[in-house]
Amino acid sequence: MTDFSIGDTVTIEGGLNPPYSSPDRQFIIECILEDQNAVQLRDVTSPVPRSRVSLVKHTNTNIPEKLIQSLNGENGIDQQDIARAGVELVVKVLTKNADYGSSVFESPCLSPNTTPLEALRSRQSDKVKRIIQLAANPPEVTEEALEDSLDDFAGYNILDKVLRERNSNENS
Repeated sequence: MTDFSIGDTVTIEGGLNPPYSSPDRQFIIECILEDQNAVQLRDVTSPVPRSRVSLVKHTNTNIPEKLIQSLNGENGIDQQDIARAGVELVVKVLTKNADYGSSVFESPCLSPNTTPLEALRSRQSDKVKRIIQLAANPPEVTEEALEDSLDDFAGYNILDKVLRERNSNENS
């Protein structure tokens, strides 16, 4: 895996299922999952940006087979699109979490008696209000589209699941 870098263009020879099995199809590496021995790819011939993301499986991977099959189109286009959107969302959450220094897993510095889960639920509540507002009125800050808020809320729900699981493990 260390031979690849994000942004590299690669050609996959016979490793993907139709419609990606053509030997002349080229892909751009969008994400390298070192601990999973996998790469996230985007078809460079696609006219739609970020369409048809696939995950190429390597040996010793811990990625669920259902996800790999779905990303590779083996379970139909609907499952592929769901898997692609999920992977894109997880990558966004991981990137934002790194940018924020994993602050979601700590009590807020301005409210130290608030638990991380309570703080996250407050963020979720604010985001729901933002979604309702954006659905009813055009945004004054044009860089903040409804789709961005919906993605943020979905990301908060992933973090909520992680915090609930951590709390459950601590209490057992």
